[in-house]
Amino acid sequence: MGPVKQIQVPDDLFEELERFRRSLRTSRVEALRILLAKERAKRRFLTLSQRQAQMAKGISDEEAMRIAVEEVRRVRSLHRARKRQRSCGLS
Repeated sequence: MGPVKQIQVPDDLFEELERFRRSLRTSRVEALRILLAKERAKRRFLTLSQRQAQMAKGISDEEAMRIAVEEVRRVRSLHRARKRQRSCGLS
């Protein structure tokens, strides 16, 4: 680790960060890394959802519903398969 770097933050923000850090039972640095990773993931998700919304503009309601039903079926079958693997002791 390099030299100590300090930032000044308002007391309420520091207290909130400390509560978050204690709830995770981790260091301040790790808590900040977790928060930054969550923010990056949220931004990636929003970017992806905006792209998908642009692509879906020309899709009819029936086609969108068909795709949604297929995806739900796929996810449920994956979930059932994983559940079976765990119950058989294969994982």
